[in-house]
Parts: sequence; structure tokens; C-alpha cells
Amino acid sequence: MNHSSDRTWPLVSRSVLSSLRSHRRLFVALAWIVLVTACASGGDTASGRASSSTISTTTVAGSTTLTSVTTGSDTSTTPTTDPGEAGPDIRSLLRSDRLILFNALPLTAGSSEVGLPHGMDDFDQLFSESTEWSAARDRIGIYRVHAWQVREALTDDQLRTMIEYLDRHDIPLMLETEPLTYPNNAGCVFTESFSGVNDLAMAERIRDLGGTIAAVAIEEPFHFVHKLDGPRNCRWSVERIVDEVIDYMDQMRAMFPDAVIGSIEPIWSSPETTPHDMEIWLDTWEERSGEPFAFLHIDPDWSRPDWPEVALGIEAVADARDVPFGVLYNGGLETDGESWMQFTMENIARFEEEYGGTPQHVSFQSWVDQPRRALPPDDPGALTSGIIRYFGERTRLEVTSDPRDGTGVAVNLTTTDGTPVPDAPLDLSAVPRDGALGTTTVTGTVPEGAAEAVIVIRVNTENAIPGPADVRIAGISYSEARGPNLVVNGDFAGGLGTWGFRGSPMGVVRRGGDAGRTWVEITADPEQVVLGDSPVFTVTPGSEFEFEATFGIDQESVESVAVAIEFLDVARVFMDMRPPRTELTSVVTGADGSADLPAGVLQPGLYTIEAHYSGDLDHWPSTGSVEVTIG
Repeated sequence: MNHSSDRTWPLVSRSVLSSLRSHRRLFVALAWIVLVTACASGGDTASGRASSSTISTTTVAGSTTLTSVTTGSDTSTTPTTDPGEAGPDIRSLLRSDRLILFNALPLTAGSSEVGLPHGMDDFDQLFSESTEWSAARDRIGIYRVHAWQVREALTDDQLRTMIEYLDRHDIPLMLETEPLTYPNNAGCVFTESFSGVNDLAMAERIRDLGGTIAAVAIEEPFHFVHKLDGPRNCRWSVERIVDEVIDYMDQMRAMFPDAVIGSIEPIWSSPETTPHDMEIWLDTWEERSGEPFAFLHIDPDWSRPDWPEVALGIEAVADARDVPFGVLYNGGLETDGESWMQFTMENIARFEEEYGGTPQHVSFQSWVDQPRRALPPDDPGALTSGIIRYFGERTRLEVTSDPRDGTGVAVNLTTTDGTPVPDAPLDLSAVPRDGALGTTTVTGTVPEGAAEAVIVIRVNTENAIPGPADVRIAGISYSEARGPNLVVNGDFAGGLGTWGFRGSPMGVVRRGGDAGRTWVEITADPEQVVLGDSPVFTVTPGSEFEFEATFGIDQESVESVAVAIEFLDVARVFMDMRPPRTELTSVVTGADGSADLPAGVLQPGLYTIEAHYSGDLDHWPSTGSVEVTIG
């Protein structure tokens, strides 16, 4: 799953699956029964459809490549090994509450030509009986492996060891797969979801090594092949996608008759994902396949501000159709294991505690370079620690206005049943609510091809949404490699002429200041616009830069004001115009779970004070806030 193109998958060979559409599940199941019970060599079904599919494969160095798929009433495929039963009743299992799905990334060390992620250094230890991690393992309901991992990273010995280990511990196997086959001369760009032929070969490989695929998770065909709206994207109809997946699943069930199918889909910002999208997807699937999905899992883009609200809407859509709903929780692009796991827990707490989400399925997996370890479960940087933390105590952090204290702010941390959490470090921050000045910094690398840049200020136009605007900007700077400020008159001490403010109809722009500081103050009604550009300055491609602004902004103006550095003819990098957050001193809770904000840490004014608890192996993170006047 990939909501921001932060991963690259191997390209696969192309083929075309059978185009027959009607009554797929029924006749493949009947054909399978006939084959197994009567040992028949083949025969016509009531629909005239082929009774099974023959999959021709070549095995090289422990991996299997699919070379052809043929169908016909005179051919049949009998597994070379008995695929067995699906283990625990998979449909009942998938209807459990708080079902944990787990997938550890096999070690690749990033050595593949297609840029695979590094994987986990201790991957093989997960499937050794000599490794003690039962506290986390026994919480796992399903182990999920992606077909690309089978193809690119796992040897036959590793797969066989995994299969045998999961069987001994009664953990069913789910195959995550990209089910569509990219047509020759398709006239559109190859994207994720087009790996069906090769993924079928990987399913056969699992079968031949003694494994049983209990469930299939199809990876994001609705979004990549229907929803993605670039000029060269395929934009297939939902009906075509569903029919292709039905054919694919027919061939999967020829190998694993009891396998169920569910769907993974992302929450994108662009093109925007909506709950209605998932209504269309779930309903079209059920109408054309004759069965509901066994589950719907979402893969959120954590940078989308409203992802929790969208996830709640999709959860309601799934619940209304009695489809178990789940979330793929992960740590995004954090660059070390402990930060990655912490961000994972923050996302979990935000959705389930702050927004009240109640996913039936909780998935822990990564497709990026972190974390590098799966074990041990008590290591906060290891993937299995997420399972331990998920079953820890959920917490509540209350922040209140308390006139007994010098600052008027008190915090109290408890579990959800009211038990105090002592000796817990709390991080405190303050956001001004009355336009008080604060500083925000953006860092990055000058993009290739950039030679010149300009600082832009926009009000109610371009990237600023029309609305009432009230902002003071007291200084803007841009430097490279910690060098001097390259913005001429960035503090507005030389007046406003160099910035060339303009607009029609134009808002009010004036220069002000006090105590030796100058600023530009901009106010505008929703129908008024303001544009300001700094003088052009030279930049160096590849240099590390620091872009900083000191400003005070009314909360109602946040979306109406945009400030950015524009690398001319290359890119714009925007600054977050929310009131700048000031990090305050941390405090530690006492025996009763309470603490106070020390006096004297803030200038007088109106603030939102926020407290945050990061949690630990036994406790969930939590956040609380209060609006208070200081002084």
C-alpha cells in the first residue's frame, strides 16, 4: 500500500486472465469438488466455463515465475501438495473484535535493483522456537505476507520455516496481493495493483511448500486503477476492476478453495478519498461477485489533516454493510525505529481515543526502511512492541485552568478507569490565541534546477483560501548552510516598497512596530487580496536551507494567509501559518498523577496550553489542552 509514492515495487511480466464473467465462484467451487472427489480429468460445467485453471511455472533459485495461465474444460490442476483446510475458521476469525494482523518485512538490505526497503535484521528469529516472544505472538490473529516479499525476499527455506511455524501456532496466513494484470498496449501507465499473474505464481509457490492461504487482501485497485486521475492513468470503470478481481480470485480458489477475499484501500489527499468512494467499491463488489468483502482495511495518509474524520466515515460505511473494518497503523517516514513506533502509537491513540474509532482489525506492518528490528517486544524500537503497547492501559490527560497555581494551569494523568499514572514525563507547549508573535522554521534542500528564489506572501489568493485575514509578519529570513540571511529587507525596516505589495481589490497593508521591532500588518475582508514578493535572490541547488518567519496571526486567518519560498520555475515550499507553538518546560506527574505548569514561563496573553504524554509499553499516549489567560 502506498499513499504517497514512498515505495517502489518490482515491475512484473504481463499476461491476460480469463475474460469469462458469469457465476464464477459457484462453478469454480463445483469444479473443485468434482476434481477432488471423482478424480475427474475435466468436464463441462453448467455455464460452459472452464472447470479450473492451469498455471505453468518455472522455478529458479528458490523463486517461482509464472509463464502462462490457460483455461479450458479439458484441463485441470491438482495441487502437488494437499493445501489442507484453512485452519481456524477464517470467516469467524475475521469477525473478531481487535483482531491483530502482523507482517514483518523480510531482510533485503535494500540491495535490490528496484530499491526495496532494508527490512528487518532479525526477521528469521521470528520463526525460531528458540526465540521467546510469545507475549506478542499469542496476540496475533493473522500473519500477513505480501506477494512481493515472497517473490523478491524469501527463499524456499525461509518460506517453509515460516509456514511450519505459523501452523504450529495456529496462525492463519493472509496473502496481500496486487490482483490486476496490465494489458499489452494498455494505453495507460503501469501502477501499483498490476501484478496479478506473478502474484498467482507466488500463491502457487506457497502451496507447493505446504502452505495454505486462508485469506487474500487485494491491494488498492480501486484507487490506483480507477481513482488516480493523472492524464495517463488507466481510469478503468469500477465494474471492470471488480470483474478482473473476480477472475483472479477464481484462480486463487482453484488452489485454496476456502480462501476469503478482503480489500485494502488508501486515504489519499489527492485525488481525495471519501467515504462515498468506499460505498461504491463495497457495493459494486457485492453486486457483481455475489459475496461481500470479508474485510475492508484502510491505509491512511497521515499528512492529510482530516484523515481521522474520513476514516470514521469509512468505518460507518463498512459497519452499515456488516464488513469488518480495520486500519493499517504505521509510523510513516520516521527515520529511526523508536520514532517510527512512537508515531504509530500516536496515530492509534488519535483515531481510537481522540476520535472514537473502533476498528475490528488492527494491522502492524511496514513497507519502508524502519523499523529495522522485529524483536524483542519490550524494545520500543521493535515492530512487535506495537502489539504489546496496543494492549496496554489507555490513558486520559486532563488540562485544566486552576487559579490556585501561579500560571492557572494544572494537568492530571490517569488510566481510563481513573487510576493515577505517577512519574510520567509530560511535554507542555503553548499556542498564542491573540496574535502574539512567534517563530516558525522550515528546513530542506534546495531542489535541483533552482537558481533563484523569492519569498511570497499571499492573502485570499493562490494557495490562500478567501476569508477574513489579520496577520503581523515581523521578520522573514532565508539562509543556506547556516550562512547570512539572503532576504533583502526581510525585517521591513527599509519600508514596504521593495516587497511590491499589490492586489485588486487590495486589503490594508501597513508598516508598524514597537520596542525596536518593525513588522508588516495585513488585514483583509474575504473579497480583498494581497500579494507581496521579496526581491529575488540567488540559491544553490543541493544546499541545506533554513526558511524562518516571525509572525502573529488570528486563528480565523490561518487558511487565508500563505507564506512560502518560491524556487523560481521549480517549486514552492510553504510555511505552516498556524499560530507558532512554543515548547515549554516538561513536568513529571506526582503520586496522584498530577502536575502544574511552572509560573513565569510565558508572557501575559491568551494561550492554548497543550500537554502530551508519549506513553510507554504499559500505557497509551494521550493529549489534553485548555485555553487560559496568563497574567
